[in-house]
Amino acid sequence: MASEIHIHPDGQWLIVGAVADGMGGLSHATEASRCVADLIVREIIACTTLTPTILRDLFGKVNALLLRRYGGASGTTLTVAVLQNSGVLIGHVGDSRALFKSQTSISWSTPDHSRLAEEIQLENPLPDLVRTSPLARRLTHSLGDPQFLPSWVFTREYTCVMPGDCVILVTDGVWTECTPVELAEIADALPPESAAMASVKLAMQRDDADDCSCVVLQVA
Repeated sequence: MASEIHIHPDGQWLIVGAVADGMGGLSHATEASRCVADLIVREIIACTTLTPTILRDLFGKVNALLLRRYGGASGTTLTVAVLQNSGVLIGHVGDSRALFKSQTSISWSTPDHSRLAEEIQLENPLPDLVRTSPLARRLTHSLGDPQFLPSWVFTREYTCVMPGDCVILVTDGVWTECTPVELAEIADALPPESAAMASVKLAMQRDDADDCSCVVLQVA
């Protein structure tokens, strides 16, 4: 996971966060996930303009780096959120998730790119089904794939956000154990970094068998 707050010389602010989850069974999975999360944050901050198309291209750049470094022998999910001025841009590949919490609603913002989601035609299968179905572990899209296409990257924009709104990025080790309401309540009660740590701790108390990562980005 990675996050950073950046202030441009003109006073415009940018908050970027990312979570990535290396795919079990592939070599260097943990290293690959850390690499892509750090790289995507740096690449976004370096951009003077960010659009959904540019964000998809940055995912492609990260994918190319993984292929050069690991030759297709490692793969990872990647979910990123960018808060800038009065809007939010989310980019996503894999089965980590982004949760958007406004003053009036809480909802998942990203679909799972898994065979299970494809089979049952449901963007976000329920955790109980994910835990028991082998199809949940078979991803349809991920980074580190030689066949990667920018069109694989799901993007979503929220064009009007208010102080107190937040985006919570979580790997499957967290969202299978913590409900959206629990994650939102933790984010409301604690500063972003503390909320992320508390969410991971809660997930690991319930099941410590999977990777657990969380980033909370809050509109001040």
